[in-house]
Amino acid sequence: MRKYVLMICMAAVFLCTVPWAQAATVTFSDIVDGDLNPAVGFDADATSATGNTLNIALGDFKADGDDGPNSVLDTLAFTVTAPEGWYITGVRYEEGGTVYVETGGIAVATGSITAGGVASNFGSHIFTSPGDTGWSIWGTVDLTTPAESIQVSIVNSLFAAGEAWIQKTGPASVEVMLAPVPIPSTLLLLGSGVFGLALWRRRRS
Repeated sequence: MRKYVLMICMAAVFLCTVPWAQAATVTFSDIVDGDLNPAVGFDADATSATGNTLNIALGDFKADGDDGPNSVLDTLAFTVTAPEGWYITGVRYEEGGTVYVETGGIAVATGSITAGGVASNFGSHIFTSPGDTGWSIWGTVDLTTPAESIQVSIVNSLFAAGEAWIQKTGPASVEVMLAPVPIPSTLLLLGSGVFGLALWRRRRS
């Protein structure tokens, strides 16, 4: 009897911790580019999804300070929906590019991402040292309450002044984190197993 009760408990734990869906893939929809400057920035029409990652194409996203202070800004918004049996727990955004600065020049990359009403700033990456180099920035949002569907918005900007320029080289990416939804029936099975084990021990004593 004890062997069977233990088997029930082990099976319940397995069912609670291993998701049923083997291919848990989110859906990205309603992708809208802010088009604050149609010539530069995000390109909503050229996005693509790989599993739970949205790859975001970038147009001529560049700020050049040669002719005076120059800034570029764009936004992107979209909806993420989890597959059945899963919750969205967070998102991570990452992008990168190149920067060139001469003495006296300055270049800045900054932005933020908001997911499910929770915001995360990338911080301001400021470049003043002469030379050219690659750069990357990222932001992570951990949802306070897991959700089946969320709205995501990204605000992104570049600035350059003096003998300097900074640009993004795509694609940028948004990765979605998931967790399985607890299955009530397996929890009931676990409780039944524990109750049976307790009853068996009581009868033995």
